[in-house]
Amino acid sequence: YLLFALLMLPGLLTTLWMKEPQVVVQAADALNRYKLSHQLISVVVLMVLLVSVPAMMTQFYQTDFQSLVSGQSGLDDLFYSDRAFLRALLYTILTLFCLSAIGRKGLAPVLTPVSDFVVRYRWQASFCFAVFMHQFNFFSLRASRYRMVKKRRPDDRRYPTTRQWQAAIKD
Repeated sequence: YLLFALLMLPGLLTTLWMKEPQVVVQAADALNRYKLSHQLISVVVLMVLLVSVPAMMTQFYQTDFQSLVSGQSGLDDLFYSDRAFLRALLYTILTLFCLSAIGRKGLAPVLTPVSDFVVRYRWQASFCFAVFMHQFNFFSLRASRYRMVKKRRPDDRRYPTTRQWQAAIKD
């Protein structure tokens, strides 16, 4: 504990002796620019955008474009019988609305702090975003590895089978 206290001592002393920086009035005005209702709309638009884009990609992936290309069905069949295509169109419309001028005005309370962060810290902000994206990718890879392990092949003997577990319990 003594070592920990000694390591904290420079930070404590500089906090006590340093003067507070002058408050920039422009930043305070920017915070009061958006009312609560505008901030709530911004959160809703951001949530719709975050849900719509991956859902749109998934639904386009599940759409039966193969029958359209091979000539087995027409474009009207996609509209009448392929629900994944209709959901993909709905998500596309929602995404385009969120990216339109109205949606971008709605996203202003969320995007303003991010753009201020990038303007203020420049390359450090890029580094922070890169580290964040790396961490996000790392966790998604771990989840996919877990799913791969869970769906193992029958000839994979790294993990005990049900019969081996039952035999171990009986012994």
